Amino acid sequence: SSTRARNNRLFQSRFRVEQLEQHLELKARETMEKNQRNRILLITGLVVLALLSVIVIILIRYQRLYRQMAFMDLLTGLPNRRYTEVRAQEVLEQARARPQPLHIVLLDLDHFKTCNDRYGHDAGDEALRRFAYVAKNVIRPGDLFGRWGGEEFLLVLLGTDRNAASAVLDRLRSAAAAERLKLAPDYLLQFSAGAVEFWHGTEQFNELLTMADQALYQAKSEGRNRSCFITAKSQEQN
Repeated sequence: SSTRARNNRLFQSRFRVEQLEQHLELKARETMEKNQRNRILLITGLVVLALLSVIVIILIRYQRLYRQMAFMDLLTGLPNRRYTEVRAQEVLEQARARPQPLHIVLLDLDHFKTCNDRYGHDAGDEALRRFAYVAKNVIRPGDLFGRWGGEEFLLVLLGTDRNAASAVLDRLRSAAAAERLKLAPDYLLQFSAGAVEFWHGTEQFNELLTMADQALYQAKSEGRNRSCFITAKSQEQN
């Protein structure tokens, strides 16, 4: 009987040891599975975070591209008419508030239609691009220069009197005349300009633009490749 009791105790001890081993093995398996799930969740989270980061970067780039398309002329790289008009009105208000002299200038490439008709529209596009490139290198950084439409450009010179404005246009004319186009080698990159001077005036931007257009027409009628200056009416009355 004592042997049987010893055997029973030994059996029970072995049984408890086996149960403990099974319990520890189960716990180890559960811990391993939990750690594996945590690693999967962590990796999944990192992948999602990386994808979200890529999406945000792409959206930012597309937003910048959209802004460029909304405010930039894609052919010349200059501000387009919409942006140029808004900025020109802001500069006008700035000149009115200080006050200080302001010139609004309309520029038109001479004989541009002839260039298109003779050499094709690709040559016309080259002329516009080259003129824009020259202008960006000649005009002061603080001045506003944008494509107004077709072969017309708008230049706004703040804090510039007539002599200084004339000098800017002369530099631009000389630099443009030195250009030679690949697609239109015989086309001279020349322009006519109509400038209106504003000082202590009451005219709005559209009125000044009309006057600049009249001055441009006068420059064209006098033989092209020249600049014509007029003064805002309210300034003459003062």
